[in-house]
This record gives sequence, C-alpha cells and structure tokens, in this order.
Amino acid sequence: MTPEQHEHWRKRLEDEERNLLAELGRTDDEYLGSVEAQQENPDDSAARAWDESSKDTTYQLEQRQRDRLDAVHDAQQRLERNEFGVCANCQEDIDPRRLELVPWTQLCVRCESEAH
Repeated sequence: MTPEQHEHWRKRLEDEERNLLAELGRTDDEYLGSVEAQQENPDDSAARAWDESSKDTTYQLEQRQRDRLDAVHDAQQRLERNEFGVCANCQEDIDPRRLELVPWTQLCVRCESEAH
C-alpha cells in the first residue's frame, strides 16, 4: 500500500468513526428524551407501551452502531499493522471498490458469500 493509499484509508476510517460516535450521541439523547417523557406522564399506558417499543428499537440500533464502531476500530488496527485490505480468510487483496463501500470489512466478496 502506498503512503497515499494509507492516508486515504486512515481518513476514511476516522470519518466513519466520527459519524458513528455522533450517531451514538443522538441515540443517547433520544433515549434520555423518552425517559423524561415517561416520567412526565407515568399513568399513560399507551405512552408507556410506545416508550418501551421505542427503547427496544433504540437499543437495537445502538447495538448495531457499537458493533460497527468495533469493526472500524479493528480496521484501524489492521491498517496500522499493514494488514488492511487483505482478506482474513483467503489472504487475497480485497477489491478496492468493496473497501470503498465497507472499509471495515475483513473478508473479500467470495469469502463473505461462502460464510453466509
């Protein structure tokens, strides 16, 4: 990998990390807002049911974002170890077009499809 490519991927992963952290902050704010609303209307059963559903959805979204953030951090480590862009399964180079779409991926398209 050239120094220019390394810098490109470093910035790309940092941007993804920054975006995910911002999304997680918004998710936390939404959760806090729903807790405050429930405290204001503790006897409203429809509001409580909606709130529980909202909390569950928020939790699932937050968990997916945290999982992706972990994957981004793993990709940053692979980049520093000069292992970024190499399939963890077959050791072949991952297509740069795939990396542009999913820069945290560890598998090439072939190995990913075989895994599922």
